[in-house]
Amino acid sequence: MAERNGATFLEVALSFVVGAIVGAAVALLYAPASGRETRQYLREKAESLRDKAELAVEQAKSRVRRVKRALAEEAPMAAESATDVED
Repeated sequence: MAERNGATFLEVALSFVVGAIVGAAVALLYAPASGRETRQYLREKAESLRDKAELAVEQAKSRVRRVKRALAEEAPMAAESATDVED
């Protein structure tokens, strides 16, 4: 049976994620800030991330609405062109 020498991408990615989590935990444990300050910092970062995600969702919805309107405007012309080709 052949011996396996390399790791798959999934294994490498999973190892990286686990290492990042462990590193973050160690950094929080040895941080010079108090527990209260660290929790406040994490809360502010989470709120900021939530606000950014909400903004990205709103921007995506806006783009979808614009594309939908453009398609609705173009659909009758495309249908007319298709019937012209059939004739």
